[in-house]
Parts: sequence; C-alpha cells; structure tokens
Amino acid sequence: MYFISTSYYIYLHVSACTGAVSLDAAVQQLRQMLQALQQLQTLLHSYRLRVPLQQYMQHEVAQVCSAVLQWLVCGDEVPQLVQHFLLPVLCGGDSAATDAVLQQYVQHELEQVQQQQWLLGEQHEAHWEDKLHAVARTISDQQ
Repeated sequence: MYFISTSYYIYLHVSACTGAVSLDAAVQQLRQMLQALQQLQTLLHSYRLRVPLQQYMQHEVAQVCSAVLQWLVCGDEVPQLVQHFLLPVLCGGDSAATDAVLQQYVQHELEQVQQQQWLLGEQHEAHWEDKLHAVARTISDQQ
C-alpha cells in the first residue's frame, strides 16, 4: 500500500500473504504509523518541527523525545513543547516519566558538548546553552 501526503512518501509492506506477519499485527502496525503521522503533523503545524518518521517511530520514548528536542532551534520553544506535546502525547501525562526522559536528554547533550568543546576548543560559540537551560527549567518546574 502507498500513502501519499504533501511531505511524506511512505511505503508500507504488509506481508500477511506470505504468513510472515499476521493480519492483526499488520493492522496494528498500520494504526501505529497513522498515529505517528498525525503526531508528526501536529509537530509540523504547531511547532514547525520536521522530524523524520524513522526517528519518530523508535520504540524507546527517550529516543523519540531526544529526536524531537534535537529539532528545536531555541529554548523559548521548549516549555510549550514539553507541556503540550511531550508530556501528554509521548509520556502519557506522567510527569515523573517526562522528568526522567528530559534529565537523560540533558545528560546526553552535556556529554556531547564536552566532546565537542575538546575538539573545537573553548572559544567555540555555544548554541546548545539556551535550549538545555530551558529543558532544565522545565524539569524543575514539573517537580
């Protein structure tokens, strides 16, 4: 089956004919993909974020949240995104889970920054500070 949208060309191969995947599993995969496409459309229209489907369809919520946060440009967008998308949509309204995911994101980004500063030197302009500061403020606001 082919699904064509303005920004997405997606090919979904259902192998129920060969018996490799049951029809119920194929329908479940299709539902998950349609839900993900709706959420990606929300990200695009509400937050101007273009997250690739492959990054968004990862199984681990922390990886998906990290992929979404990577596409943010400035820290001013973080509180709105966390409150109205990450918390209710990806973390199911569980603020403790959201805090854990955001803390993991901050730790991972700081590790990356240390490596980059070592390679690029201390004089390199820090574009990451604004966004990570906003993520950290969001974590403390929810606790």
